[in-house]
Amino acid sequence: MADLATLRDLRDRLANATGPDRRLDHDLMALSYVKGERSIGTMEDDGTGWRPCTDFVWIDPETNRWKTTARDGFEYTASIDAAVALCTRVLPGTSLIMRRGYLGDYAACNVGKEPGGFRARETWGNAERPDNELALAICRAIVEGLIAQEEANG
Repeated sequence: MADLATLRDLRDRLANATGPDRRLDHDLMALSYVKGERSIGTMEDDGTGWRPCTDFVWIDPETNRWKTTARDGFEYTASIDAAVALCTRVLPGTSLIMRRGYLGDYAACNVGKEPGGFRARETWGNAERPDNELALAICRAIVEGLIAQEEANG
C-alpha cells in the first residue's frame, strides 16, 4: 500500500482532474498491483524456434498472476465498474454509496466495520462536476478512505 504522502498527492491530483486520466489510472492501479515481466500465454517464432511470449504486465501480488497488459492498468477514472472493483479490492468490507438527493449528489465510502466508521464523501453531478464524473468521485472517495485508514493506523 502507498504511504500517506503518496495518498495525499493522489487525492489532490484526483481533486483537480476534470475527466478520465490514464496517469491517475496508473497510480490507482499501483495501489494494489505491481508491474513485472510474465509469460502472457502465447508463443512466438524468433527464427530459432518457438518461445513463450513475455510482456511487462500488472501482477496481483496475492496470486502472483498477471491481471492486464494495459500499460496504465484498468480505466478506474473512466469506468464506474472499474472504480467499484477497486474499492472492493483496496478497502475490503467497506460500503460504497452513490446517491442522488435534494442535498446534492455524492459518492461515499464508509470505511471501518464499526458503527460510526469514517465516511469519505465526494460530491459529483453538480455544477462543478457533471454526471459523467461519477467514476472520478468514487476514486476520490476511495483515496480519502485509504488516507483515513492510514491515519487511524498511525
